[in-house]
Amino acid sequence: MADEIPTELAKWMARIETKLDTVLVGHDDHEKRIRALETSATEAKDHGPRITALESGRWPLHTITVLLSAAGLIAAILLAILKH
Repeated sequence: MADEIPTELAKWMARIETKLDTVLVGHDDHEKRIRALETSATEAKDHGPRITALESGRWPLHTITVLLSAAGLIAAILLAILKH
């Protein structure tokens, strides 16, 4: 009878074991999530040059030049009209 654990103590020990198991499983999941993030971070480094190329391709220099010329022409016409 001296070797038996009291019932209340056995319940507390079972709770502690359950919590430890939960923490250990969570730690394993956490490690997997960190590895997945590290993998995706290394893949994301390759996107920078592609994004820059796409952005520069959308608004080439000649399009901007035409838009600025049209804005200048409109401004000149408005100034000429308002001056008279």
